[in-house]
Amino acid sequence: MASGRVLHLFPWSPLAADNFAAFWQLYPKRTHRMEALRAWAKLGAQDRIECLRRTPLFVREWERKCTERHFIPNPASFINGRRWEDELDDEATPLGSLGQCEWNRNGNRDEGKPRCPEPGRFQNQQGQYYCPTHAEQLGVKPRKVSG
Repeated sequence: MASGRVLHLFPWSPLAADNFAAFWQLYPKRTHRMEALRAWAKLGAQDRIECLRRTPLFVREWERKCTERHFIPNPASFINGRRWEDELDDEATPLGSLGQCEWNRNGNRDEGKPRCPEPGRFQNQQGQYYCPTHAEQLGVKPRKVSG
């Protein structure tokens, strides 16, 4: 009888719990762990693998955009909403657009020099994105992009 209650309380396999630990380490917002664990337990093995594979891409995107913590979904919402299947900005737009440093766009800064490959972490008043180095060089008072 006692083992029946344990199965009822913890229906997921040890394998799911191990994979969850890897997800939990990757995810930047660690809140409502038990809700996230229950959501994780509902996923099939292939979905867990795909979630683990794509989560770092979202973490990098949030870091690139300097996304404030309260805009990052709770882990349970990320899992239940299958957010790892969402399209990232880099996938939706061509290389060098939104979020890329605007320095040397269309050859308007240093003639014959390549564009800056750094992500634009700061946005000026005109809505252009610059890496911290070029924002400082331009003398622009940048404001941080909030996500």
